[in-house]
Parts: sequence; structure tokens; C-alpha cells
Amino acid sequence: MEHEAYLTFLAAHAGARVPEIVAAGRCGPARDAALITRLPEGRRFSQVEGDGVSDDDLDGFLRSVLLLRRSGISHGALSPETVLATAQGPVLRDFRRASSSAPAMRTDGDLAAAVAAVAVVVGIDRAVASTCRVLDSETIRAVLTRLQRSTLDPETVRLAQSQKGYLKTLRESLAATAGVEVPKLVEAKRISWPNLLMVVGSLVGLWLIIGVLTEASGSLSIIRGASWGWVAAAFVLAQLPVVTGAWALTGAVMGPLPFGRCVALETSNLFTSFVGGDAAVFGVRVRFFQRQGLDAPAAISSGAIAGTASWVVKGVLFVVCLPFAVGDFHKPTSSDGGSHQGIIWIVLIVVLAIAILVGVATLVPRMRRLVAEKAWPHLVTIWNDVKAIAVEPRKIAYVLGGSLGSQVLIALCLGASLHSVGEHASFATLIVVLTLAAMIGGAVPVPGGAGVIEVGLIAGLSAAGIPQNQAVAAVFIERFCTAYLPPIWGWATLLWLRRSDYV
Repeated sequence: MEHEAYLTFLAAHAGARVPEIVAAGRCGPARDAALITRLPEGRRFSQVEGDGVSDDDLDGFLRSVLLLRRSGISHGALSPETVLATAQGPVLRDFRRASSSAPAMRTDGDLAAAVAAVAVVVGIDRAVASTCRVLDSETIRAVLTRLQRSTLDPETVRLAQSQKGYLKTLRESLAATAGVEVPKLVEAKRISWPNLLMVVGSLVGLWLIIGVLTEASGSLSIIRGASWGWVAAAFVLAQLPVVTGAWALTGAVMGPLPFGRCVALETSNLFTSFVGGDAAVFGVRVRFFQRQGLDAPAAISSGAIAGTASWVVKGVLFVVCLPFAVGDFHKPTSSDGGSHQGIIWIVLIVVLAIAILVGVATLVPRMRRLVAEKAWPHLVTIWNDVKAIAVEPRKIAYVLGGSLGSQVLIALCLGASLHSVGEHASFATLIVVLTLAAMIGGAVPVPGGAGVIEVGLIAGLSAAGIPQNQAVAAVFIERFCTAYLPPIWGWATLLWLRRSDYV
């Protein structure tokens, strides 16, 4: 913490009803002397009845926070516990989580936290009136964007628990009084039981068909005789991508994001992707970013950056690994074609499909207008956010390193599944097989690529020389660990996120 910056700023603005000097703390290394300060006598807002706080005190508190915002200083923990009502006016205390040169996301969050704290103490009507007296319309729009449960201090959340619909009422009342619109969240589409049963039924039907075509008894006996130590290793490896995926999310957003909530989001997406596919995952991520205080364009941009980074990393890994893996797929036969010929055709078909989509978007006038009106503004925002992230090496490391880690862990999971049935394949071969299966699954309009990915994995492993029964058994183990079992706790985590107003 840079307490010197706070001391200098706050001392210079003592007349603005910000504390003369900050509370006790250390500046620099432990060997430096502690800067002991005095705070005026007073009671915390949480200890004062609503009528005991005057309108002047409310306005002074908000002006103090606004003054910090204009100077790029974030308090970081504003609540009824961190504001004193004194004879000289409201005084801020407890700057332990403060930061200087704070991004707008944090300073706007402070303002939103201050408005929410005032509403808890004196009621929504007086809080809204004070906010409209102190802040202009543009600043109120920023406050409404950040006025989410995730932005509030835990003490404010605790005090508001008895007020049902407190945040929703506060947002709507503030927007109506200020004459601005409440920022709309991405609609959360509910997943119906028939859709879920259809996905599960499709998977059951798929494995029944695969069992008939590959003599199920052979694959089942291999699964029963699998090395359960390797199966356990595959299961553990399959759960780790939620952590690396959370790293990627923190890198895709300008400003800080709570890492634990990102892990919870990626865990919930194990269920979302299973029943809704990539489009549903994108929608949930955007809604999550909005709940963390991002406006709609920034939330869409961050979701797009996270998804695009994943596919870019997959593509780079595929290109790097393909030369090393081609030899595994080339098994000389009397046909003299090489079994990797099918893989080359798959790549060509995917490239051709992308080229057709680009051609339609650029050559058909109606599609070109739609792209210009709907997609182009988002593309501009995404590009601006990418440039902003690019100047922060830490963000780049998170978004690319997280995406890379996820793909590597899934490849290791498939490798452990092969080892469990007595087979093995090179890392490069595993990457190529997984990428091709993912490309096929993404091209087919089936939630989560259910069924299509399994066929792609089995075909790829068989082409790499893995006996068919072992390939089927290994794919079943890998998909059980990565796609069939995790939606159970993913669903439970999604319910928790919804109850906590994080999505």
C-alpha cells in the first residue's frame, strides 16, 4: 500500500471533509517508523440512526468519495463501518485496502459502494436524493453499472439482508430520479428439463451405437480391467482446467476480478457447456462480467477475448504439434494413401467453411449491412480492449497462459486415460486429435459437441494406431471425467452463483 500518496492527498484536501490525515499504518519497509494519526471523535454510520445523519453529512460523504475518484485514489472498503459522523462532518477511515492510480473500474466501484452504504443507513429515498444532488447524470450512469452485489463491502451486504430487493429498488429509483436508464443485463435463458433429457438421451444413444459397431463387450471388459490409478489421475487432471480458465478470465478484463468467483464461474460452465454449448457459456460469462460492474460493451468484449484466446491457443498448438504428429498417423497400407489423409480433409473442410462464412459476410449486401451495424461496433470495442490489455504483460500472461494450461491439462487427461487401458500416444498426437475433435464439435450445432466430439476422438485415436476397443474405452473414461460427471457440481455451482447475484 502506498500510504504516502494518501497522506499527501488527504492532508491537502482537509477542507473537503476528507480526514486530515489517514489512520495509523506503516509506510514502506517494516523498519520505517509508523505514521500515527488522529481521527476526530465520532460514531460510525452503522451506529447512527437514519435521522441522526443530516443531508449535509450525506452530501459531504459522497463529495469526499468523488474527490478521491477524481484523483485516481480508491478506498476499496467503503461501508457504514468505514465512515465516521463527526462534528466537523463525515470522515473516512480504514484505508488498508486503498490504492493510488486506481483504474476507473475501482473508483466507480467506490462511488457505488458509497451510495449503497448511504441507502442502508438512511433509506433509499434520501440516498437517491443525495446522490442526485452531488453527482451528474454521466457519473450516475457509471454508478448504476457498478451497483452490483459483488461491488459492495460485506458489511453493507450484511446490513441490507433484511431489506428484500434492496439493490434492485435502489437502482431503479436512482435511474428514475436521475432520468437515465438502468443498464440491462444479458438475459439469462433457463435450461428446460426436456432439453437436458434430450442431451443425455443423445449421449446414451450414441454410446449404444458405438457399442454395436465396435462390439461393446470388448470395450467394456477393457474398462473393467483399467488401471484405476491412471483413471484417478485422469479425473484429477480433468478438474484443473477450471483454475487455468479462471486465470484466462482475469486476464481478459481491464481491472481486477475476484479469482475465486472466476473459478466458480468456470465450474458452473461445466454444466452450461454440456447443455447449451459455447453460445450459452459466452452468455453466462458476459452476464457475470456485468454483475462484476462492467458495462455491456466491455462485458461482451471481455467474453469475446476469453473465447478467442482459447481458440487462438488451440490453433497455435495444433500448427506446432502437427509436424511431430503426422508420423504417428501415417501407417503405410496397401492403399498407399496413409491414414492421415482423412485428417487433412477435415482441416480443409473447416478452412473452406470459414472461407465461405467470410465470403458471405463481405459479399452479400444484406449480410454486409448487418455486420456493419451489429458486429462492427463490438469488434472495435474488442480491438480497443485488446490494445489496452496488451500493455499489461501480466494480463497477457494470464489470458494466454490460462488458455494454454487448459488445453495441456485436457491433453494430459486423455493421455492418462490411454495409459489406464494399456496404450499411449505422444503429446503432439493428443493435441492434434483433441483439436480436430473440438473443431468438428464446434462446427456441428449440438450442445457441447455431445456425440460428435466422441466420434472425432475415437476416429483420431484409431487413425493414430490405437486399437479400436482401447480407443473407445479411453475416450469413454476421458469424457466421463471431463464432460459427463462435472456437470453435476457445475449445476450446483451455477445455482449458488444465481443465489449470490453473481450471474
